[in-house]
Order: sequence, then structure tokens, then C-alpha cells
Amino acid sequence: MAVGPLSRWKKQKPSDLRNQLLAAFVLALSAAILVNFSYDEPTYMGVLGMLISFWILIGTVLEVKQRVDADNKHTQEQSTLSSLKKLTPSHWGMILGHVGFAVSVIGITLVSNYELERDVRARAGDTIEIADYQVKFSGVKDIKGPNYTADRGIFDVYKNAEFVNHLEPEKRFYPVQRTTMTEAGIHTTLTRDLFVALGERFDDNSWSIRLYYKPFVVWIWGGAFIMCIGGVFSMCDKRYRIKKVAKLKGVFSSKVSVDKSKIDSLATPVVKEVNS
Repeated sequence: MAVGPLSRWKKQKPSDLRNQLLAAFVLALSAAILVNFSYDEPTYMGVLGMLISFWILIGTVLEVKQRVDADNKHTQEQSTLSSLKKLTPSHWGMILGHVGFAVSVIGITLVSNYELERDVRARAGDTIEIADYQVKFSGVKDIKGPNYTADRGIFDVYKNAEFVNHLEPEKRFYPVQRTTMTEAGIHTTLTRDLFVALGERFDDNSWSIRLYYKPFVVWIWGGAFIMCIGGVFSMCDKRYRIKKVAKLKGVFSSKVSVDKSKIDSLATPVVKEVNS
């Protein structure tokens, strides 16, 4: 995906393309190593996933710069904004599609390689650590809902002794269906999701608690949303609509000509009978 946009068919020297791809690869590799080594236990698959993502992003940026420089050279203009405005909606769709795919790969890579999970047994007043966060368990209270009863856990999340959020996961029991369901407490930011789920109560009034730390999980959905916007841009390109309208006109005109020939063939015997 990084090679295609930078390639100009029959208009680019192989050496120029090689230099651009090499520069993109070096920058992407450096960024991938820096990101992965910011975690406690970097993985090779993490480096590979981030390398692919950054290579696509940098290649897309270089392609846009290539277009802008070519337009400025052709029109003798120095305004980058005016050159960007000349890009067609389908071209912006391609750019957003590549960017969205790279963003989704970043989210998938970081979640699959650096998510954390902890299953602990805790009493009221205990503090549980996960990643850079401290989760204080304050206890459980009984709740009666419209069609269920529940145990609601009380948790406060801190980071570096500063309050972050209050979570109240529940363990619900539905007496009619005779089923038990767990409602997790979730705190979402742009860089991570934190899940807290309440488990079973033990005889000593301690509880089973499960915690999840998922970095950049929201980027998976953000990348998909960016790709959808790119698809909308591509569909809004007038060139494709004109071609579609012309094709439909051709289909309808051919049907009209066929129907007209059928009418003429049916009218011919009638005319002959009248003449006779």
C-alpha cells in the first residue's frame, strides 16, 4: 500500500522510487522501534505491525507531497493549500482509506501484543495495580433492579496518586430466566481502555476480580471510521457519477430502441391487412 501511491507509471525512474521507499522504511522502522520499546516487554510482532503501519502512513504523506510539488512546479505557485484543494474526491478517498487502515493496524498491533489481564482475590480496602494504574476496591453493595438483583462493586482508579475515574461493575441475577450476567465497568480514553469485572464471592467475604488493560483499542474503530469517510469521498467524485449516468442512459436507450422495433414489427401486419 505504500508502494502503489508513490509509483508513477512510465514517468518515474526506479532509482527515485527506491530512494523514496528507503526513506519511508528507515523512518517507519525508527518510529516502530521507539514505540515498542516504550513498553516494558517489546515484542518482534509489535515492531513488525508498527513498521507496516508507519510505512503506510509515511508513504501516503510522501505521495501527497509529491502531488503538491508537481502541481506547484507546473503552475508556478507556492501555495500548498491551493494545491491540496485541486485533489479530486476519489484521491482524498484513497488517502483516507490508507490512513484509516494504518490506524486500525496500530490499534490491533498494540492491543494484541501489550494488553494486560489480572485475576485477583481482594477484600474491601485492597488496591490492585495494573499497568500504571492503581484500582482501589471499596466494597460491594446490593442493588435491586426492575427485573434483577445485583452485587455492585465500588472501584476508584488512580494514576500516580491522582484520581482518574470511578467504576461500578455489576454481577446481575435475573430470577425469571435464572441466569447470571456480568456488567463490566469500563473507562475509555484515546490511548487505552480499562475494564473491571466483578466475579464470585468467597466464604471470607473476599471477591474474585478481573481487570483488563487494552492500549489503543479505540484506534481499531477509529481507523474503520476513517476508511468509511474515504469511501464516501470516493462515491462523491463527479467523474464516477457521470460515468454511471452515461451507462444508465445507454441501457435505457437500448431498451427503448428494442421496444420500438417490437412495436414496428407488430404494426406491420395490421397495415398490410388494411391495404388489402
